[in-house]
Amino acid sequence: MLLTVPGAPGQTPSLEEAAARLGLPREALNRDFGVTALDPEEGGYLVEAFDDALPSNFADEQEKRAFSNPRIEPLDRRRE
Repeated sequence: MLLTVPGAPGQTPSLEEAAARLGLPREALNRDFGVTALDPEEGGYLVEAFDDALPSNFADEQEKRAFSNPRIEPLDRRRE
């Protein structure tokens, strides 16, 4: 699941800071994905959380912050 994280414009939060802002343990966030600038001029950042590490009602509480992260595959398999 992708989650938006508020931050200060131009100051990317650390993964630990992002987790704290979301009320999650750091281990719930994918370190390989990291914190990605979504709108750095406005202070918007993106993290990926492990679905199985989130409380069951987390997405409901974060309705404006949570987004699915579906696997994207090529449409034309002949090119593989």
